[in-house]
Amino acid sequence: MPSPAEESEGLDRPNAPGLAGLERTVHSSAIFHECSYEFVEAIMLQIRKILLHPGKVLVKEEDAAPRSMYFVLFGTLDIYRLDQKIGSLTSGGVLGEGVLLGILDSWSYTVVARDSCMLAEMTSGVLGEVLQEHPEEAEYFEALLEYFAIRKEELEENSAHLRRSLRRMPCLRQVSEEFLQAIEKGLVHQLYFSEQSILTEGQDS
Repeated sequence: MPSPAEESEGLDRPNAPGLAGLERTVHSSAIFHECSYEFVEAIMLQIRKILLHPGKVLVKEEDAAPRSMYFVLFGTLDIYRLDQKIGSLTSGGVLGEGVLLGILDSWSYTVVARDSCMLAEMTSGVLGEVLQEHPEEAEYFEALLEYFAIRKEELEENSAHLRRSLRRMPCLRQVSEEFLQAIEKGLVHQLYFSEQSILTEGQDS
């Protein structure tokens, strides 16, 4: 896996490729599915555009920061878990919703720019500021956080259920407990919202 790099570099080019699709990407994001047009527009006014050069690390596995959500405008990002590549994101991709909202305590994967990439970043601070001016959305996100907090607590209380579910898979029935523990450690926690697609036919990863 490429070695970690320094901070992502800022870019302020209003006519940069991919920027025209930012509004469509943000409005269509599952996290804003129940939000008003005005709320999303207010978010967009404070989104920061950043440029990543090839090999640059955006976020690192197990790090609590940055508490941000990212929209891919152009380029390809490779995703690693335990030094193994597990997927990639291209234009229109979104990542970081769980970390942004505080539902996930840390990043469960490392993200590295495969080539030159432009992203739009929304920080938790920006989200908090905009929510102060939009009470309906504030109520929606509060309810969302309460829901996921309950689900997270249930998952932690029933951690043995995951192990049993893995053991029931035909290919894992005869493996050792140590092997199952290693698989569990490598699992990536991903947040999905109502009506959000998990997999798309023909999708590589």
